[in-house]
Formats: sequence, C-alpha cells, structure tokens
Amino acid sequence: MADSSADRLAVIHRHLTKDSGDKVAPKVPSSIPKKRQELLRWNGWGYEDSGFVLNNLGTGQHPKYVFTFSGSRYEIASVDLPHFYDWAYATIGIQPERKKDPQGEPNYPEPILNEGFVNGLKNTSMTFSFEGMDRLFRAHGHTLHDIAILRGGQFLRIPDVVVWPECHSHVEELVALASKYNVAVVPIGGGTNVTGAVDCKRDEQRMIVSLDTSQMNQILWIDDGNLVAHVEAGIIGKDLEDRLQKRGYTTGHEPDSYEFSRYLVPSLKQPQLLY
Repeated sequence: MADSSADRLAVIHRHLTKDSGDKVAPKVPSSIPKKRQELLRWNGWGYEDSGFVLNNLGTGQHPKYVFTFSGSRYEIASVDLPHFYDWAYATIGIQPERKKDPQGEPNYPEPILNEGFVNGLKNTSMTFSFEGMDRLFRAHGHTLHDIAILRGGQFLRIPDVVVWPECHSHVEELVALASKYNVAVVPIGGGTNVTGAVDCKRDEQRMIVSLDTSQMNQILWIDDGNLVAHVEAGIIGKDLEDRLQKRGYTTGHEPDSYEFSRYLVPSLKQPQLLY
C-alpha cells in the first residue's frame, strides 16, 4: 500500500513540475491557419473547395439532376451520387429552380477601440488583426440561423479585434490587459458551436476581443500509466487524434465536426467536445 501511495504521489509531482516547454513533439502548425478564410468557407460549413454540386444532365422539359461532390479531400469527391437528388426531393422538397445565390462579402461594423488596450497589445509579442473578415469569422457558430445571416443578412456586432496567443503565458497576459482596461474577451476554438457561445451582444459598448486558441495546439505530455494527456486548448480533434495514434493511443471520440472543432480532454478515456 505504501508503495502504491508513493507511486501516485510521484505521478502527481511529475504533473505539477512539468515544464510547459516539455512537449511530446516539437511545435507544429495548426491544420487551420490564422486566416481561416484561406481554407474554410466563410458563409457555410467546411472547406472552401469542398461541397455538393447539382448538375442537370437532362434537356429542356426533361431535367435530370445529379449531385456530385467537389474537391479532393473526401472519398466521394468527383463521384456522381445518382440517388441523392431523389432522396432530397422526396424528403425535404428541394426545388432547383428556386435557387437563391448568397450575398457577397458584407460591410463590417466599425470596430470599437480602447486606446489603452490597443497600445498595450502592440507591446506584446502576440499577433492580432482588425480585418473585417477575420473578425466576422469569430462572430458566430454554425447554427442554421448563423449560416442564414451569413448568406443573406448581417451581424450587427462582431469582435473588434482577433488575437492569437501561442502559449499559456500569452493568455494570462492578454486577460490581465483586458481586465486593466475593462475590455470583453470571448475565447473561440473551432467556431463550430451551436450554443451561441461566441455571439457578441448587440448593445455591448466595450471593446470585444476574440481570443483565438488555434495556435495553442500542442500535446504537452502523456501519462502512459494513467492514460492522461495534457493538451493545449486550441488543438483540433483530427490533429489530436493523428498525433495520439502515433503514440499508440486514441480518444475514441469522432464527432462529425472533429476536422474543425477543438476538444476538452479530461483523459484519454473520457474526451469531450469543446466547440
């Protein structure tokens, strides 16, 4: 019993004294770039180069609609899906003649700037952006309502700046700066949530900072004996799974969004979706 207790205390001691730089692997870039619009669809779900395409293979009064899938990322890419249109027509009443094209890139609300905070941010080593598309990408989740606004409406309030911390100390520095100048901070992972967690209140008059965790994507350590991993908050589910499998582990958790969403992983036995 004494040996077992000593072992447990030794494990706890190792956890508490782990150096933040003692990572399982060298730092690697995230699968999702800072400029998400370079890879992802800004007004819909998924990759910019991937999606369903409806083709009319018929003529005149005898249309014959067939779906294909664009891109090269998935097994169904460039493959005709002969029964998909019939299913969509029978199930949801799809009507190709009622197609409505989405709006173009919208006008962005002018950012609310807190001079003291902005000056302080410039004195840090963190990268940040005031660009409209960067701000819009972090203003919503992926509910049907969110997508409808992107394709035909406008978000009246979006973050005023996006900041990309790269480590725990950056987050502490950013939060301390925001607290000093009474600035609102909204953390965001993959942006796949359907809970409204990253929505900005329309009447918020403070500067709103979107804290993008995407650059904090490292596995800090793995405890082989207890199947516990210490993982930074911004790692994407697919990246996490790929890196764990190289060590012979798996979370065993593959939600539909795991290519884009971040995980909260209490242990390798009990992963949970973050957003």
